[in-house]
Amino acid sequence: MDIQTRPSGTTGSFTRVSAPAPTWLEQNRPLVIRLSIVLVAIIFVALAASIWANNQSGKARSAFNDAMDVYDAPIQQPGQAAVPNAKTYATAAARAADANPLFENVASKYGFFKAGQNARYFAGLTANDMGNAAAAEADLKKASTSRDAALASLGKMALASFYVNHGRTDQGVAVYHDVIDHPTLAVSANAARLALAATEESTNPQDARQLYAKVKDSDKTTAAGQIATQKLSGK
Repeated sequence: MDIQTRPSGTTGSFTRVSAPAPTWLEQNRPLVIRLSIVLVAIIFVALAASIWANNQSGKARSAFNDAMDVYDAPIQQPGQAAVPNAKTYATAAARAADANPLFENVASKYGFFKAGQNARYFAGLTANDMGNAAAAEADLKKASTSRDAALASLGKMALASFYVNHGRTDQGVAVYHDVIDHPTLAVSANAARLALAATEESTNPQDARQLYAKVKDSDKTTAAGQIATQKLSGK
Protein backbone atom coordinates (compact mmCIF):
# COMPACT_ATOMS: atom_id res chain seq x y z
CA MET A 1 0.00 0.00 0.00
CA ASP A 2 1.18 3.54 -0.74
CA ILE A 3 1.27 6.18 2.00
CA GLN A 4 1.31 9.92 1.21
CA THR A 5 3.76 11.87 3.36
CA ARG A 6 4.59 15.55 3.40
CA PRO A 7 8.30 16.22 2.91
CA SER A 8 10.04 17.90 5.81
CA GLY A 9 10.21 21.69 5.38
CA THR A 10 7.61 21.86 2.59
CA THR A 11 3.98 22.86 2.65
CA GLY A 12 2.37 21.69 -0.51
CA SER A 13 3.76 18.67 -2.26
CA PHE A 14 3.63 15.05 -1.24
CA THR A 15 5.77 12.02 -2.04
CA ARG A 16 4.67 8.39 -2.17
CA VAL A 17 6.51 5.84 0.01
CA SER A 18 5.84 2.10 -0.53
CA ALA A 19 5.10 0.15 2.69
CA PRO A 20 7.12 -3.06 3.22
CA ALA A 21 5.51 -6.15 1.67
CA PRO A 22 4.02 -8.48 4.29
CA THR A 23 6.26 -11.42 5.16
CA TRP A 24 5.24 -15.07 4.70
CA LEU A 25 4.71 -15.35 8.45
CA GLU A 26 2.38 -12.36 8.45
CA GLN A 27 0.45 -13.71 5.49
CA ASN A 28 0.10 -17.15 7.07
CA ARG A 29 -0.23 -16.22 10.73
CA PRO A 30 -3.31 -18.45 11.40
CA LEU A 31 -1.57 -21.45 9.82
CA VAL A 32 1.62 -20.83 11.79
CA ILE A 33 -0.35 -20.62 15.03
CA ARG A 34 -2.17 -23.88 14.30
CA LEU A 35 1.07 -25.66 13.39
CA SER A 36 2.73 -24.37 16.55
CA ILE A 37 -0.14 -25.68 18.67
CA VAL A 38 0.06 -29.09 16.96
CA LEU A 39 3.84 -29.22 17.45
CA VAL A 40 3.55 -28.40 21.13
CA ALA A 41 0.86 -31.06 21.50
CA ILE A 42 3.06 -33.66 19.79
CA ILE A 43 5.99 -32.83 22.04
CA PHE A 44 3.76 -33.03 25.10
CA VAL A 45 2.34 -36.40 24.07
CA ALA A 46 5.81 -37.77 23.28
CA LEU A 47 7.12 -36.59 26.64
CA ALA A 48 4.14 -38.07 28.48
CA ALA A 49 4.56 -41.35 26.60
CA SER A 50 8.26 -41.46 27.46
CA ILE A 51 7.55 -40.84 31.14
CA TRP A 52 4.83 -43.52 31.13
CA ALA A 53 7.09 -46.04 29.35
CA ASN A 54 9.95 -45.46 31.77
CA ASN A 55 7.58 -45.83 34.70
CA GLN A 56 6.07 -49.05 33.35
CA SER A 57 9.48 -50.44 32.46
CA GLY A 58 10.65 -49.83 36.02
CA LYS A 59 7.58 -51.59 37.41
CA ALA A 60 8.18 -54.50 35.03
CA ARG A 61 11.81 -54.89 36.10
CA SER A 62 10.86 -54.73 39.77
CA ALA A 63 8.12 -57.35 39.39
CA PHE A 64 10.42 -59.59 37.34
CA ASN A 65 13.15 -59.35 39.96
CA ASP A 66 10.64 -60.35 42.64
CA ALA A 67 9.72 -63.42 40.61
CA MET A 68 13.38 -64.27 40.07
CA ASP A 69 14.01 -64.06 43.83
CA VAL A 70 11.50 -66.87 44.25
CA TYR A 71 12.85 -68.85 41.29
CA ASP A 72 16.40 -68.58 42.65
CA ALA A 73 15.46 -69.74 46.14
CA PRO A 74 17.47 -72.83 47.13
CA ILE A 75 16.10 -76.36 47.22
CA GLN A 76 16.69 -77.76 50.68
CA GLN A 77 18.03 -81.28 50.49
CA PRO A 78 16.83 -83.89 53.01
CA GLY A 79 18.83 -83.59 56.20
CA GLN A 80 20.29 -80.26 55.18
CA ALA A 81 20.16 -77.51 57.79
CA ALA A 82 17.80 -74.67 57.02
CA VAL A 83 19.35 -71.43 55.83
CA PRO A 84 18.62 -68.67 58.37
CA ASN A 85 16.28 -65.94 57.14
CA ALA A 86 16.05 -67.53 53.69
CA LYS A 87 13.07 -69.01 51.91
CA THR A 88 13.76 -72.58 50.82
CA TYR A 89 11.74 -75.24 49.02
CA ALA A 90 11.57 -78.98 49.34
CA THR A 91 11.27 -79.53 45.57
CA ALA A 92 11.70 -77.66 42.31
CA ALA A 93 8.01 -78.20 41.61
CA ALA A 94 7.04 -76.48 44.86
CA ARG A 95 9.28 -73.55 44.08
CA ALA A 96 7.93 -73.33 40.54
CA ALA A 97 4.37 -73.30 41.86
CA ASP A 98 5.16 -70.06 43.72
CA ALA A 99 7.25 -68.47 40.96
CA ASN A 100 5.06 -69.33 37.97
CA PRO A 101 2.11 -67.02 38.71
CA LEU A 102 4.52 -64.17 39.35
CA PHE A 103 6.19 -64.68 35.96
CA GLU A 104 2.82 -65.07 34.24
CA ASN A 105 1.64 -61.79 35.77
CA VAL A 106 4.71 -59.90 34.57
CA ALA A 107 4.46 -61.45 31.10
CA SER A 108 0.78 -60.56 30.80
CA LYS A 109 1.01 -57.01 32.14
CA TYR A 110 4.34 -55.96 30.66
CA GLY A 111 4.75 -58.07 27.53
CA PHE A 112 5.89 -55.04 25.52
CA PHE A 113 8.93 -54.59 27.73
CA LYS A 114 12.11 -56.66 27.98
CA ALA A 115 11.27 -57.83 31.50
CA GLY A 116 7.88 -59.05 30.32
CA GLN A 117 9.40 -61.02 27.46
CA ASN A 118 11.95 -62.58 29.81
CA ALA A 119 9.12 -63.43 32.20
CA ARG A 120 7.32 -65.35 29.46
CA TYR A 121 10.38 -67.58 29.03
CA PHE A 122 10.61 -68.27 32.75
CA ALA A 123 6.87 -68.86 32.93
CA GLY A 124 7.44 -71.67 30.46
CA LEU A 125 10.32 -73.11 32.48
CA THR A 126 8.38 -73.03 35.74
CA ALA A 127 5.26 -74.50 34.14
CA ASN A 128 7.43 -77.35 32.93
CA ASP A 129 8.86 -77.81 36.44
CA MET A 130 5.30 -78.01 37.74
CA GLY A 131 4.40 -80.67 35.20
CA ASN A 132 1.93 -78.40 33.38
CA ALA A 133 2.84 -79.47 29.85
CA ALA A 134 0.19 -77.42 28.03
CA ALA A 135 1.17 -74.15 29.72
CA ALA A 136 4.88 -74.89 29.33
CA GLU A 137 4.56 -75.48 25.59
CA ALA A 138 2.41 -72.39 25.08
CA ASP A 139 4.77 -70.10 26.98
CA LEU A 140 7.95 -71.52 25.43
CA LYS A 141 6.46 -71.15 21.95
CA LYS A 142 5.79 -67.49 22.67
CA ALA A 143 9.31 -67.02 24.03
CA SER A 144 10.77 -68.71 20.95
CA THR A 145 9.17 -66.05 18.72
CA SER A 146 10.37 -63.08 20.78
CA ARG A 147 11.64 -60.09 18.82
CA ASP A 148 14.75 -60.37 20.99
CA ALA A 149 16.83 -62.87 19.01
CA ALA A 150 18.88 -64.01 22.00
CA LEU A 151 15.80 -64.68 24.10
CA ALA A 152 14.11 -66.40 21.18
CA SER A 153 17.06 -68.78 20.84
CA LEU A 154 16.84 -69.65 24.54
CA GLY A 155 13.13 -70.25 24.11
CA LYS A 156 13.78 -72.53 21.15
CA MET A 157 16.32 -74.58 23.09
CA ALA A 158 13.90 -75.05 25.98
CA LEU A 159 11.09 -75.86 23.57
CA ALA A 160 13.21 -78.43 21.73
CA SER A 161 14.10 -80.09 25.03
CA PHE A 162 10.43 -80.07 26.00
CA TYR A 163 9.48 -81.82 22.76
CA VAL A 164 12.16 -84.47 23.17
CA ASN A 165 11.20 -85.14 26.79
CA HIS A 166 7.56 -85.57 25.77
CA GLY A 167 8.27 -88.07 23.03
CA ARG A 168 7.99 -85.57 20.18
CA THR A 169 11.58 -86.03 19.09
CA ASP A 170 11.08 -85.09 15.44
CA GLN A 171 9.75 -81.68 16.48
CA GLY A 172 12.61 -81.22 18.90
CA VAL A 173 15.20 -82.11 16.28
CA ALA A 174 13.65 -79.60 13.87
CA VAL A 175 13.88 -76.83 16.46
CA TYR A 176 17.51 -77.69 17.26
CA HIS A 177 18.35 -77.44 13.56
CA ASP A 178 16.66 -74.05 13.47
CA VAL A 179 18.92 -72.81 16.27
CA ILE A 180 21.98 -74.25 14.52
CA ASP A 181 21.02 -72.31 11.40
CA HIS A 182 20.31 -69.12 13.40
CA PRO A 183 22.82 -68.90 16.27
CA THR A 184 22.90 -65.95 18.66
CA LEU A 185 25.17 -64.64 21.38
CA ALA A 186 22.99 -66.51 23.88
CA VAL A 187 23.05 -69.86 22.07
CA SER A 188 25.86 -70.76 19.69
CA ALA A 189 25.48 -73.20 16.83
CA ASN A 190 27.76 -75.64 18.61
CA ALA A 191 25.69 -75.49 21.80
CA ALA A 192 22.67 -76.49 19.76
CA ARG A 193 24.71 -79.21 18.01
CA LEU A 194 25.67 -80.70 21.38
CA ALA A 195 22.04 -80.79 22.48
CA LEU A 196 21.00 -82.32 19.17
CA ALA A 197 23.79 -84.88 19.34
CA ALA A 198 22.71 -85.91 22.84
CA THR A 199 19.20 -86.39 21.48
CA GLU A 200 20.46 -88.46 18.54
CA GLU A 201 22.80 -90.72 20.54
CA SER A 202 20.32 -93.51 21.10
CA THR A 203 18.39 -93.32 17.83
CA ASN A 204 20.99 -92.10 15.31
CA PRO A 205 24.43 -92.71 16.84
CA GLN A 206 26.23 -92.11 13.56
CA ASP A 207 24.60 -88.70 13.17
CA ALA A 208 25.45 -87.95 16.79
CA ARG A 209 29.14 -88.75 16.22
CA GLN A 210 29.21 -86.51 13.16
CA LEU A 211 27.77 -83.67 15.20
CA TYR A 212 30.28 -84.20 18.00
CA ALA A 213 33.11 -84.30 15.47
CA LYS A 214 31.97 -81.03 13.93
CA VAL A 215 31.89 -79.36 17.33
CA LYS A 216 35.32 -80.76 18.21
CA ASP A 217 36.87 -79.58 14.93
CA SER A 218 35.44 -76.07 15.10
CA ASP A 219 35.66 -75.44 18.84
CA LYS A 220 38.68 -77.29 20.20
CA THR A 221 39.56 -75.05 23.16
CA THR A 222 36.14 -74.31 24.65
CA ALA A 223 33.89 -76.29 26.96
CA ALA A 224 31.78 -77.35 23.98
CA GLY A 225 34.84 -78.75 22.22
CA GLN A 226 35.95 -80.58 25.34
CA ILE A 227 32.53 -82.15 25.81
CA ALA A 228 32.52 -83.26 22.18
CA THR A 229 36.00 -84.75 22.57
CA GLN A 230 34.92 -86.71 25.65
CA LYS A 231 31.84 -87.99 23.85
CA LEU A 232 33.88 -89.14 20.87
CA SER A 233 36.38 -90.90 23.13
CA GLY A 234 33.60 -92.65 24.99
CA LYS A 235 34.44 -91.11 28.35
